[in-house]
Amino acid sequence: MKKLALSAVLLAAFSPLLLAGQTERISLFDSYVTVNADGSMLVCETIEVQAAGQNIRHGIYRDFPTRYHDLLGNQYNVGFQIVGVERNRSSEPYHIGTIDHGVRVYFGDSRLMLPSGTYTYTFTYTTNRQLGFFADHDELYWNVTGNRWQFPIDVATATVVLPEQVRQADLGLDGYTGFRGERGKLLTHTRNAENNPQFRAEHLAPGQGLTIVVSWPKGLILPPSTQQKLNWFIADNRAVAVGLAGLALVLLYYFAVWNMVGRDPAAGTIVPLYEPPDNMSPAAMRYLERMNFDNQAFASLIIDLAAKGYLTIDRDASLTYRLIRKPSFVEADKALSPDEKLLAKKLFENGSTVSLDRQNYNLLHRARKAVQLSLRATMEKIDFLTNSQYMWPGVLLTLATIGAVVLLGQTFSTMAALFMAVWLTFWSLGVYGLLTAVVKAWKATISGKPIAGIGAFVLTLFSLPFLAGECFGIYILYQS
Repeated sequence: MKKLALSAVLLAAFSPLLLAGQTERISLFDSYVTVNADGSMLVCETIEVQAAGQNIRHGIYRDFPTRYHDLLGNQYNVGFQIVGVERNRSSEPYHIGTIDHGVRVYFGDSRLMLPSGTYTYTFTYTTNRQLGFFADHDELYWNVTGNRWQFPIDVATATVVLPEQVRQADLGLDGYTGFRGERGKLLTHTRNAENNPQFRAEHLAPGQGLTIVVSWPKGLILPPSTQQKLNWFIADNRAVAVGLAGLALVLLYYFAVWNMVGRDPAAGTIVPLYEPPDNMSPAAMRYLERMNFDNQAFASLIIDLAAKGYLTIDRDASLTYRLIRKPSFVEADKALSPDEKLLAKKLFENGSTVSLDRQNYNLLHRARKAVQLSLRATMEKIDFLTNSQYMWPGVLLTLATIGAVVLLGQTFSTMAALFMAVWLTFWSLGVYGLLTAVVKAWKATISGKPIAGIGAFVLTLFSLPFLAGECFGIYILYQS
């Protein structure tokens, strides 16, 4: 008797060490699925685990997918409502986290460390939209265990209770085991004493799971109505719907603004002018036509200064062009336009001669920039109506739409799609500009400038990685 008592004491003392040396596992995963007449389901999962303080420290977690895509690529969300969580028949705290395509339910208290031992968790929840309604039958295709467990499962069982009893000849039973996508047949299925379908699989490795298929004749469960399907579709794609509605509003706003203030006025009678407008330089006329200041506008100013006798253009012994101010031209202030006066002042601020070479690059650049800013300040206030004040309501509406999409679709896939959409917008603008430059370079080559072909070839090679990035971004956006 003393030996027996001593053995019991030693076994109790060393049992934690023995369990610590064991591999944590799920000794039993039992799922009891009740299918209701309205198509919803009540699921009660009993999960018995062997904990050894390795990965099971505070409890376990259960992943449940809620977001799927149908055959047409439309996203749909299944219902998921937790009824309760228990550990060893006592209420257990839990919290819910978000994962890609679903939720993760954490069982246990992070402040409580579980001793090594055996624990039985009972997880009860409701779900819907899990049934398939086909032309000649209805079906439950149900992944009982999931495929994300990092522990082996010794035994997995499932029982399905239908709203009414179905004759054995009319009831179809099938199932699969293995990793995600595999169709292993290491399972058995039968009926219990209540004539309900039962499934059993054993020795599932980490990542393997049990999937069951139960089919029955039509009429047992009421399929969703057309109105219900429409309501589900709107709810499933509300972020997309809000995004499309916001895009439509933005486009409608910009069209209305363009129609109100952006349309060019009706063409009137054209009166030909045989002389340029008073006190308006060729550069100003080009700026007015193109709404931009370019090298041609800058060159036209220099040529106009020479035509009016303010300066001469010649070449020195090294064939470098020079601009030489003529001191004999005393009527300069009266003959020159404001932008020509400014250019003359900037060009000859250090002397009466300017060589058009690299040494004077900064001088020429400053002179060009000064004239450009002067024309912009003068003409954009009088001759150009940009109506930029009408842009900001559209920008605010765009930001509001993006914010609504983020709030309504707070999932990894939605956020990834939103990021790719914003990124692609700016990336596409850059790629468009780059490809435009490539086309211009090759046009210059074809038009009789063979030397430009080298630059066109280099620019083409340079643009290829950016074009590949554009294609990759579009692919990722489509996948998201």
